[in-house]
Amino acid sequence: MRNRVITLLCLGITLLLGGCREKCEDPAPDLIRKRWMVQQVDGAAIMLSSYSHDYNSFIEFSAQGNKVLGLAACSSIKGKFTLGAGSQQISFTQLTSTPGNCSDLNFARNYLAALPQTKRYQIQGSQLLLYDDDNLAAKPRLVFEAAK
Repeated sequence: MRNRVITLLCLGITLLLGGCREKCEDPAPDLIRKRWMVQQVDGAAIMLSSYSHDYNSFIEFSAQGNKVLGLAACSSIKGKFTLGAGSQQISFTQLTSTPGNCSDLNFARNYLAALPQTKRYQIQGSQLLLYDDDNLAAKPRLVFEAAK
């Protein structure tokens, strides 16, 4: 009797963990837990010099709490993201930034203005493209490259 109870308990735990494995995976594993380095904002390439503050700008997505964090030049970014039911739909909410001490903040302003307007994303190879509308022919507002 005792062995049967232990066996049933072990079986229950195994099924529970196995079920979680399927249901608890990241909703978009190609997007989550990667550092995406900003390459372009509204068609303008960032300065790729290591002396430029823009060079270090990035965004990261965490499935735990659907949090997003990043850096726009010298400004830190945090907030939340939501993946829509449709194909590759994404939106950003509760975005806040803490201003840094950079002399030229045009890039950061444009980057921070584009994020809340994002409606969908696309991953092409090692690039993340963020769009502000559902028009497939539209140009991406933001282009990122996966950090190596």
